[in-house]
Amino acid sequence: MIAMLHRIVKRLKVLLPRKTKEKIKNKTGFGLKSHKVSSFARVETDSKKINIAIYTGGGLGDFIVYSAIIDQMLKMCDCKICLFTLSYSNAEAILGNRENVDIYYPFRPIPKEKFDVYFEIDHYLHVREFAPQRLKRKSKKMYDAVRRIIQYNEENVTATNIINSQRLLLITRAKYLNLNRWTLLSGGGVFDMESMRAYVSIPEKSRILAEYSIEGKPYITIHFGADPDAGGAKQTKLWTLENYCDFVPMFKAKYPEVKVVQLATNKEPSIPGIDVCVRDATLEDVKVVLKSAVAHVSSEGGIAHLATQVGTRCVVLFGPTPVHYYGYQTNINIVSEVCSGCMEITPDWFTKCPRGLEKPECMSSISADLVLDAVKKLLE
Repeated sequence: MIAMLHRIVKRLKVLLPRKTKEKIKNKTGFGLKSHKVSSFARVETDSKKINIAIYTGGGLGDFIVYSAIIDQMLKMCDCKICLFTLSYSNAEAILGNRENVDIYYPFRPIPKEKFDVYFEIDHYLHVREFAPQRLKRKSKKMYDAVRRIIQYNEENVTATNIINSQRLLLITRAKYLNLNRWTLLSGGGVFDMESMRAYVSIPEKSRILAEYSIEGKPYITIHFGADPDAGGAKQTKLWTLENYCDFVPMFKAKYPEVKVVQLATNKEPSIPGIDVCVRDATLEDVKVVLKSAVAHVSSEGGIAHLATQVGTRCVVLFGPTPVHYYGYQTNINIVSEVCSGCMEITPDWFTKCPRGLEKPECMSSISADLVLDAVKKLLE
């Protein structure tokens, strides 16, 4: 029985025993050296602190946003946060170095009775349960914050059993209320999300630049790929491979002294004409590569969010995902003029064009010339 349980756990990629270090796969497809993932059998709370449970999922970019909320919770009160997520390696890449944050893979029910407040995070902050008297006794500030979030949700979040409809409503409403992926999660101003910035740790020691002979040399990064668990290369938001193939030689002709470095997983094709393909690197090394780039080019997604957070300006291409919701003002955001913003209008919008097109016209219509002109603005 025990041997069978261990086989099941191994298949789920749950790390046992606690704090085991091994290479695991991130939802982006890139590898990750795990810092600390706790065995769910040992959910540890601290009676001297406010114990907060958070259940969430999502891609790399989502966890960058979530980390800003978690950091503010840690500053707001003396608390311990237990983060329960099926996307534990994405959580590790962004939150693995935080004190008083433990990350759990929730293959059993969350022991809610151990916590003073239990949040779920998706496109808004949902207070699932909380112990009012106990929380108020421990921290009036956190108690007031939770009450404000509940009141905000009652006034602004429409309940529905259809998740796509709720998300579409929230995203559409955000456009007219001048909100975005970050500020919509503020809980009505409880958390300061206006800066759209989160702390992302950068490894002090990494040999990745020397390994690929790009240390001290000017280069841009490009990325053709997306979350493999949500369709990977079939995702409708990807700029087409054909367009990348057009862009690379045009860029090399204009800037022969600047290398083109492609970030890729083992399942993603190499783009012809690139100088270097950094394939299947750990996310820690990807941070280093992005940090040293003079610019980054890709569709909207986790790697573009990560590049922005480490300080690299980007040219980001938008089709199905709305620029008002995911775009950063520091980047050059190119939105398809043919069609855009269909996110959540159908259940499978992210892998099948809602218009029934085999190749989404929104992304194929963004020309390599247009992207090159945008990159010029960053480099010159």
